[in-house]
Amino acid sequence: MRVALIDFNTMLTENDQKKIQSLMNPKLKDIIFYDIFSDSVDDAEYCLDIRMYDLIIINFRSVNFYKYYNLFTILNKRYELQHKVFMFNNESEDRNLKSCLSRVDEVYKNVEINLLGSFFSKEELFSKIVNLTEDYFLNIPIANNIKIDYDKQELNIITANGEFKIAVEKTTDFQVLNYFIRHYGEIININLILSAISNEPELMNNSPIESSISSIRKLFASAGFDKKFNPITAFKRVGYKFCL
Repeated sequence: MRVALIDFNTMLTENDQKKIQSLMNPKLKDIIFYDIFSDSVDDAEYCLDIRMYDLIIINFRSVNFYKYYNLFTILNKRYELQHKVFMFNNESEDRNLKSCLSRVDEVYKNVEINLLGSFFSKEELFSKIVNLTEDYFLNIPIANNIKIDYDKQELNIITANGEFKIAVEKTTDFQVLNYFIRHYGEIININLILSAISNEPELMNNSPIESSISSIRKLFASAGFDKKFNPITAFKRVGYKFCL
């Protein structure tokens, strides 16, 4: 899962990114990736355009949406269905702020707006961001018959034919399988999977994903599933679907 944190009012460094990652639940550290944008609107626009994000968190202390028109255009066109959290940190009664707020709320039908009264310290901000991310990630519904053990990188699957336990040794294979499970029954473009599991997905080719998919199919066969059963179906030029 890839998260974009956009905050042009707080200078955030690579160490801050490591700090946020260190606050994550240890079970989720290898599953969730953060990209932080705080000093360049152009960088944010570029990455939002070439990568794919599951969750977008935007923190503002003073809001000038007109300044970020292109950024919000990208969000509106490319991330219409993704979950976006706006954290506003401004007690002002400024009419322009309210009109911008109203306009954005109207454009982004699925925006969850958290109006937060007081300014954050960095520690408070990081804790809120991590809590938002973990709550979002852990509350994504998955199939009732599948349980994930993040400590052991294991799956427990209950079907009409019995109970199956699948242990996944390679972290990349586990990341890919976890992403499929959290998008159960959906056709997923391979670029989405790359963005979800890699620090720099634009530098990767499809080979690691295709290799993981092959490994996952073998894991299901070795766990006792029918050898003819294929948990991951390929749709030519479209993507892959995981379904039991």
